[in-house]
Amino acid sequence: MKRISLLLVSLIVAFSSCSIFQGFGDQDFQGEITFEITYPGSDLEPAQRAQLPSKATLFVMDNYSKMVIQQGMAEITQITDGNRRTKTTMISAQGIKKYFTQTEEELMAQEDDQNLVSVEEKEETKEIAGYTAKKIVATFKNEYGETETLTMFYTPEIGNRSLNFDNPYMKEIDGLVLEYEVKQGENSMVYSAVEIEEKRLRETDFLIPADFEKLTEEERQQMGM
Repeated sequence: MKRISLLLVSLIVAFSSCSIFQGFGDQDFQGEITFEITYPGSDLEPAQRAQLPSKATLFVMDNYSKMVIQQGMAEITQITDGNRRTKTTMISAQGIKKYFTQTEEELMAQEDDQNLVSVEEKEETKEIAGYTAKKIVATFKNEYGETETLTMFYTPEIGNRSLNFDNPYMKEIDGLVLEYEVKQGENSMVYSAVEIEEKRLRETDFLIPADFEKLTEEERQQMGM
């Protein structure tokens, strides 16, 4: 698996190739979800940790979502459009504002879901930020052929599967993942929702600001995106 997320970041991580998740979620929910980001078990120097994000903010309205993460001097924003099935990544750093948009086909081409072994919804639940979240365990083979698992907790009370199309491992989850762990080598990154606030949002909140310029293909390659 080349990457798990979002996130950026696709932010957001889950797996399914079957129809164990049913329903349509609550498309009426509009609001702001604050995630705490921690790095349990990671052997990081203080200077390294200072450059890593400690919080992420997710905005949800109907089939739109927007994740905002501050990483060092840069702010990374990802907008998911579940209607058009596109993801736009915006990067703002040191006065430079750039963006690029990916289609569903482009996103799927970047991911490798052939190593997925299984996805199971467990009976266990967990209270997260005032919501009852259901447990999901995904099992997959890593690049070395070793079996790994990813544990997530999601609520069907917020969002729907149209918000999850951008990741082949989470596209069948009918709701919002409130807690999940991303593993990168020996390091771990855990996202956990700590506050969920209902508030009115507008479609204009999910548009690309006029002062952002589109990244050229050459620039994307140089940035490894």
